[in-house]
Amino acid sequence: MAAASTTPFEYSPLDEQKNEIRVLRILPGVDASTLECRLEHIALEDGSDYDALSYAWHDPKLYSEAQRDLKHNLLVNGKCLEIGNNLATFLQSARGKQAESRQIWIDAICINQKDVYERNAQVLRMRRIYQKANQVVIWLGPASNRGDDAVRFLKLVNLTKNNDLSAEWKAMASFLVRAWWNRIWVVQEIVLAKEALV
Repeated sequence: MAAASTTPFEYSPLDEQKNEIRVLRILPGVDASTLECRLEHIALEDGSDYDALSYAWHDPKLYSEAQRDLKHNLLVNGKCLEIGNNLATFLQSARGKQAESRQIWIDAICINQKDVYERNAQVLRMRRIYQKANQVVIWLGPASNRGDDAVRFLKLVNLTKNNDLSAEWKAMASFLVRAWWNRIWVVQEIVLAKEALV
């Protein structure tokens, strides 16, 4: 693990002629160790191997107000980039599930949010970014018993006519109030995905 840096991360410009995007490579780590990543430029049309993330930047249903506003430092190319709590939770979870580093496109990190011109140009490419991704990873938030119950219940809905499913309906309601379902962008992200992983 690299020593924590306080030097702020600075974006290098994308080459518009090459139709470049940035992808994040999540580096292996353990538990609560510092999240470390590499941000790499790739040409969108070169058939690069990457996933794309669909998520809500903030989810008031999952986090208290203090947790929602909590910021985390992500080491990107050895420098510090501040990210939100929900994204940090996803990155910790993704890092723990992978045997090797993988490339993933995440709008909050892969687009320079402080550069209005770049942000607008990249938003126009988002359709293609999601189409070209190997899969779209849908992050609904940290795992919970209610979420697991809701997924099991979804599988049962077509198999049973049991009217005594009040606990399951409560689990489903809890699952469907997550912020991801309220985002307009999810329609594009899920419709354009070659494959979606929840």
